Amino acid sequence: MSRHSLFPKNEHSHYTVVVGWDRGLQTFFLQYGDVLSDLPLNFATGQRPFEHPGTGIIMHLAAHLAIEVPADLANRLEVDRETEGFEESVDHPHEIQFTTQADDGRELAFVVSRRRFSEPGYAARVADHIIEGHAERALGEQAGRC
Repeated sequence: MSRHSLFPKNEHSHYTVVVGWDRGLQTFFLQYGDVLSDLPLNFATGQRPFEHPGTGIIMHLAAHLAIEVPADLANRLEVDRETEGFEESVDHPHEIQFTTQADDGRELAFVVSRRRFSEPGYAARVADHIIEGHAERALGEQAGRC
């Protein structure tokens, strides 16, 4: 597994943006939060097999969440994938999953159709919505109406 750490744009000095290649899951991933602690991550994607076969969405999210992304990071990630190995002939999920930790400690997963990410800025809007807690509040409101 490769890991590249980046400084986040927000005020949480102990948070980190981490991107990399997970050979076991055969996916690129992004993690945002206090990745060195036992605390749950504030935001993550690439936790399911074959979820991100390319760097596109991961790089968009990294550029949105990090202060600076090295110009060659996408190439470095591709080299990580080539070096560590990957399976080219696998069907990839039609949805992308994003996870966060709820205030009550549960892990929440939000699943979005892969097609939606062709819209400019969509990945950043999804990330902000989840990180800022809007998605969790919306789930709570829906549960209250049941």
